[in-house]
Amino acid sequence: MAVQLFTHQQEVLDISKTRNTLNIADCGLGKCVSSLATMDYHFKKGRGAALIICPKNLIYDAWMSDIKEYFPHLDAVAVYGTDPAKRVKALYEDHQIYISTPQTMKIMFPLIQDRGFDQIYIDESSCLKSIKSQTTKSILTLAGFRFRGREGVKFLPGRAIPHRYALTATPAPNSPEEYYSQVKFLTGPGNDIFHENFFTFQSKFFMAIDVTPKAVKQSAYYNERRDQRIKHVFRREMFEEFCYKLAEVAYVCRKSDTSDITLPDQKHIIHNIDLSQSERTAYDTMARDLLLQINRKEIKAANVLSEVMKLRQLTSGFIYGQDGNDTETHRTGATKFEYLKHLISQEPEEQRIHFINFREEARQMSKLPNSAVIDGTSKKNPEIFAAFRRGEIQHLVANQQSMSHGVTFVNCARTTYYSMNHSYELMKQSRERTHRIGQTRDCNYDYVHAKNSMDGLIFTACVRKEATVNAFLAVLVEIQNGGTPVFTDAQEVFQASFTDIMKQLVYQHLREEV
Repeated sequence: MAVQLFTHQQEVLDISKTRNTLNIADCGLGKCVSSLATMDYHFKKGRGAALIICPKNLIYDAWMSDIKEYFPHLDAVAVYGTDPAKRVKALYEDHQIYISTPQTMKIMFPLIQDRGFDQIYIDESSCLKSIKSQTTKSILTLAGFRFRGREGVKFLPGRAIPHRYALTATPAPNSPEEYYSQVKFLTGPGNDIFHENFFTFQSKFFMAIDVTPKAVKQSAYYNERRDQRIKHVFRREMFEEFCYKLAEVAYVCRKSDTSDITLPDQKHIIHNIDLSQSERTAYDTMARDLLLQINRKEIKAANVLSEVMKLRQLTSGFIYGQDGNDTETHRTGATKFEYLKHLISQEPEEQRIHFINFREEARQMSKLPNSAVIDGTSKKNPEIFAAFRRGEIQHLVANQQSMSHGVTFVNCARTTYYSMNHSYELMKQSRERTHRIGQTRDCNYDYVHAKNSMDGLIFTACVRKEATVNAFLAVLVEIQNGGTPVFTDAQEVFQASFTDIMKQLVYQHLREEV
């Protein structure tokens, strides 16, 4: 029985029949199903096995699950695990689909290359961030590129896998430079969409700005080649050309673009709470002096990054010791946790996902009734996920990294951000765990922020970054639909990186001046 695809999934399939494609689609719109439909098409045309490269938590929670539900006639195996012999055995067994991770692929590269795949799918294509990374080089080698062997690792050229696809909701969360590797993976050698050479691409679309501190330059030991710091800023006048070139290989679909899917609303609620006097004093002292005396211990912030980390901890009522190790934890209060319990009491029967960032927060959350904490390395996570979906667990606690991809929880419509992560990508991905096909209730997101603290700054930076990305994707959609995009509305999207936004906000907060 043929799978009934949604309109946007059918469009991806139709495009993928004729060209390699970067499928940029919001989380929850079924990118895996679109790709499996493409694989099924190629298999029916007599083409060979498919290789899927994805984060480890997507192997079973996304790909194997969707194969079982939508394409049970397809035969798949996971080339993953701690036993090398079992991985090799799985790779050389006769299957249609082989699923692995970027790390495993680098380790097994010669064997995977020798296997002779006809199709390759990179799920979460943002793993192709830097042209210098071993992950990027190994994957681009499978697309037909050649690299010089460095650092003891060599990816010798071989047969290029002909049918290549990439999937993502956030293709370039840090810089538009990250699009280069993804586009080259799709086009292969010889295609000039973004030029054959990365540095030519970089010089065309970016300005090189010297940001070396004056003190470094004035040092008697300053060496320009070694010490100079260069920042590459996107050239505003190149935005239109960049968009049209990317549109040659990209297919973009946002939830608002779908014609036959109606998802419930997303409601974002910010809870600004007053810290207790002891918590406020500790926070303000660290922000002012970069030093905190607590329990006869002296805790210093060696630099701005350290200061930001310690201030984030203090909004949750604790701070780690001087070495940053959570074995020495100093409590300053429990205001945020007490507020969370009050929040939960308003809807005591509702299941909730709680996102945290520190182990001490996990210890706090473990006190919630009928709760489970996700450990990023635990083999029990799939069991916990299944129990949460069945309603046997009420409170699921995790950091955004461990639950940002692949897992679906349409049984739950409440998410709490107990503390914020710096990553816009993780915020967007984690919100979509509940807002997906199959969800019937409005999804509510509660952000618990200590007033006048790092909590609000990080949230503001993420929201600003999200707005710029949405403006950019709107331009790509307009090009895709044959319309006339208004580039001036989105021309600033690449000018300020997420890091730049954070730096500005943090400096304002800590030093009260720009």
